Amino acid sequence: MQTELESYREALDTALRNVKICDPAIGSGAFPMGLLNELWRCREALSQSERKELKESSDCDKRSLLKKEIIENNIYGVDIEKGAIDIARLRFWLSIVVDAEEPEPLPNFDYKFMQGNSLIESYKGIDLSRISNRLRGGQSKSTQLLLGLDSDFSKKNLQRLMRDYFSVTDHKQKASMRQAINDEVKRLITDFIGGTAADLDKLDPSANQDFFLWHTWFKDIFDNGGFDIVIGNPPYVDYRKIDEMTKMGLNKFLSYQLEKKGSLYVYFIEQGIGLLKPNARLSFINPYQYLSAESGRGIRSFLIPKHKIEHIVDVSNIKVFDEASTYTCINIIQKNVNQRDIRLSRPGSLDNLEENITKVAKSTFMDKPNYTITLSTNSLVEKIEEAKYRLSDICSIFCGLSKTGFRDYVSSTKEDGDYQIFVESKQILRYVTDSRKYIDTTLFSYNAMNAFRTPCLFMTRMTSHCRVALAKKGETAGKVNVLHNFKKYDILFVLALLNSKLVDYYYRITNESKHLNGGALPFDTESVKVIPISEASKEQQQEIVEIVDRILGKRKANLNSDTSALEREIDRMVYKLYSLTPEEIAIIEQQ
Repeated sequence: MQTELESYREALDTALRNVKICDPAIGSGAFPMGLLNELWRCREALSQSERKELKESSDCDKRSLLKKEIIENNIYGVDIEKGAIDIARLRFWLSIVVDAEEPEPLPNFDYKFMQGNSLIESYKGIDLSRISNRLRGGQSKSTQLLLGLDSDFSKKNLQRLMRDYFSVTDHKQKASMRQAINDEVKRLITDFIGGTAADLDKLDPSANQDFFLWHTWFKDIFDNGGFDIVIGNPPYVDYRKIDEMTKMGLNKFLSYQLEKKGSLYVYFIEQGIGLLKPNARLSFINPYQYLSAESGRGIRSFLIPKHKIEHIVDVSNIKVFDEASTYTCINIIQKNVNQRDIRLSRPGSLDNLEENITKVAKSTFMDKPNYTITLSTNSLVEKIEEAKYRLSDICSIFCGLSKTGFRDYVSSTKEDGDYQIFVESKQILRYVTDSRKYIDTTLFSYNAMNAFRTPCLFMTRMTSHCRVALAKKGETAGKVNVLHNFKKYDILFVLALLNSKLVDYYYRITNESKHLNGGALPFDTESVKVIPISEASKEQQQEIVEIVDRILGKRKANLNSDTSALEREIDRMVYKLYSLTPEEIAIIEQQ
């Protein structure tokens, strides 16, 4: 142990013995296993200088006992998949066995690493987080009878019973204790919801996919305020792919109330904060999208006013998970601590997560729509954002046709009915569309179709670079951004501006937290709305509009016409509108 830490030995030892750590989406247990090893090394370092030299065999037994102690007192985990829990338990058993000099009975992990739906603590729509309050005052008579043990033992409360269960080796005694524990919890649920025991006969409250009783199974922890640390890599499962029962249980989350969309990891962040005691910390690996995507508005609204996003580590270049379908970051969030600034870092490796740190003041994202956070800040972006308007100030924006099953009515030929040309994202080129498909518009209401009868622009919603096209008369778009009802600006001027290098640069930099594998960006409606639009006189607009007319003429004659020289001319005019210097222009041109 380092000399300068000597005076903190006792405090460190107490903290390590008492720390409570949970992974609410434990999977195969990789993260908690890593923490087991870290805690063991720390405990070993504290004890080495105090103990005398021991034989090698004694050291092995000591390691085994210490690991067992850490697992029993410090580490907890939950997962919805039974197979994942089985693997996690096996890993922890093996970690003990590998250090044991002589074979000995293994501990029971039934109430340490548990199966359950971590996001839901309700049954039939009734909140069960308070049923553990009924445990105060000792066990019920039913539990005493079920145990078949001496009266002194049966008087212990449920938490004590579960702690004793950890080390029980007798098979019959273990079965009786488990049956007693589960029956007691079933009784509590039944009494609380006013139902009958039959409602729960087929349900194991300690291992199911419907809910998880956090405040019952881990009552001793919540009696002391909650966990000290919550860790994990929660599932990146799209909200639309989860079952209706799970959706019903998400009602309690602010993230759900505001959005009702996104990925499950967003709800795990909010749940994880809820599991912590005040000032404690959550550390998750999850996609960037929650920082700035539309679907992350709810969780940002939950976090930023009351909690501190302490550190965000961009690990996209390190490829922590090769199989991940999106770029990820490590987040360290502190509960109930005033937000001052966010530390951002982009390390070259996992060996130094403090590498390349920048700080973003709270004010830089609190003032943005919906608390949007960007991982990059630079003077050029800030200068572009000085523009007078945002895209939503000068036009209306909505997502095109997305009615379930509408693609069943898209065909390559016109048939009887009110058919229009149908445009999808991949058929939106720069400035023009290229579609040879049709859709029967009688499927949709007049209001849904009315916007397409006015001059409008189509913008892709998933692409590596901004692509915007002028809609032809009679064209209808699928799930793309539709811009119409233009105010202050000529539609062709806006078309040129959105296809410019400046706007493309701005969007990619300020939305880099949304990158998917392959470099694509989701151009969701909320993010598109805030694209800065420079003030421009009618004369300045007209100069650009005339060039756009020439581009459209060339593309109409030949879809593959080379219009790059004309587009470069527009770029130069756009740079001038935003008052960029030669050095700033060079930055954009080099991208």
